[in-house]
Amino acid sequence: MMEHEYLEEFGLHVVRARDPFSLEQLFRLIVEDYGREGAKGISKPVLFDLREVDLGQIPPEEIRRHLMKKSVLDKSVTHIVVAYLVDGLSSQVAVRMASTFAELTGLPGEDKSLVTEDLVTAIDFLAETVGLSVAEVDLLEARLAPKAIVMFPRGSA
Repeated sequence: MMEHEYLEEFGLHVVRARDPFSLEQLFRLIVEDYGREGAKGISKPVLFDLREVDLGQIPPEEIRRHLMKKSVLDKSVTHIVVAYLVDGLSSQVAVRMASTFAELTGLPGEDKSLVTEDLVTAIDFLAETVGLSVAEVDLLEARLAPKAIVMFPRGSA
């Protein structure tokens, strides 16, 4: 399950995922929502909240297939700043493995990315990219922290 929101006032996208999750869902989101003609915020940074998904369960072959499909997309959709917010070592490894596959095969990847388990770290990373003030960072943290808890409480199905 995926949810996408463009926060125009902060100049960034927020994508939240939870199980059941598939890379096919992610690809559809990139093409149909984020990458569609006239979509707001093309090329803007993305906070990708994957804390409710165990990415370690995704086979490496599926990751490579996803990257091959992604390679034909416009660079305005693929060469972006991304903060991956994960929960656990297996998800960190999966994101880093995907980045390595992209580099090794010459596929376009994110120009700049961060993998972290801390929301504040992810927000600070993206805030620097879009030039948010301290006050705007505080507003963004307040907006996202409670939303993550309410929308996807741990253990919800």
